[in-house]
Amino acid sequence: MAVRDPVDDHVFTCVLSPAARPLRLAVLMSRPDKSDGFTFVAVMILIAILAVVSTAVLSIGSAMQQRMNEEELLFIGGEFATAFRSYSEATPVGQRNYPAKLEDLLKDPRYPGIRRHL
Repeated sequence: MAVRDPVDDHVFTCVLSPAARPLRLAVLMSRPDKSDGFTFVAVMILIAILAVVSTAVLSIGSAMQQRMNEEELLFIGGEFATAFRSYSEATPVGQRNYPAKLEDLLKDPRYPGIRRHL
């Protein structure tokens, strides 16, 4: 029996028993396509592209988080500067212009009533 290979276009002659012929045809028909390697390479390229993109996204996210943290620190520093200025302007003549502790900005001990600078 002559069987044509669909991939390589070769003709095979089978000298098999009639019971083994369907098995031989199944083996010939199940040969991998030439495009199987292409699919593997395409998947590997896709994974590489995804890795590069996710790395870029993570670095951008990290930079944005750092920028937000820096803005928060600048805001807090500005609030402390305002509090020190307020404390200094409210200082009676002859006393120190700056508090001994940071807690003095929350409740100024120099005055009998509650006076807050922060």
